[in-house]
Amino acid sequence: MKYLNTKAIYVFDIDGVLLDVSERLKIALQSNDFWSVFFSKDLSYLDKPRIKGIDILRERAKKGLVVIITGRPEYLRKITIQQLKELGIYNLVWRIYMRKRGDFRKAKIVKAEAIEQLIVEGYEIVEVHDDDIEVLNYVGKICPNAGLYLHRDNNVEILRPYRELKF
Repeated sequence: MKYLNTKAIYVFDIDGVLLDVSERLKIALQSNDFWSVFFSKDLSYLDKPRIKGIDILRERAKKGLVVIITGRPEYLRKITIQQLKELGIYNLVWRIYMRKRGDFRKAKIVKAEAIEQLIVEGYEIVEVHDDDIEVLNYVGKICPNAGLYLHRDNNVEILRPYRELKF
């Protein structure tokens, strides 16, 4: 990977981008405690790979650093790492940001905070891949040059292509 740009960051969500969580979602929707059920350690076996998102991640890892920013809580880190290993992409991921214990803020806020930290550290956010339009719209304001990619089912819609800065 001699062409790797170590300042270029490609951000990926997990649920809905790298994994199809529709079966887990169905069960959670039938529950009185949606989030506890949705983020249950016992239901991760239901998740299936989203080939499109995985293929894009593999391509982007050749160009820069891949960062996962997920709304999953920190207590799911072990399971998340195991899932990424099973997908064959864990070795391509530079960092994983997860929701801290007791943090119930909206996903757009949690994810934007992680992205802002990367920017402060001197990294350039090149692309953001998420399945939540609200997250992409919010993060797009923080990263006006970043490409925004909306993942739905097995389709990816480019909301805004990456624009390289001209000096």
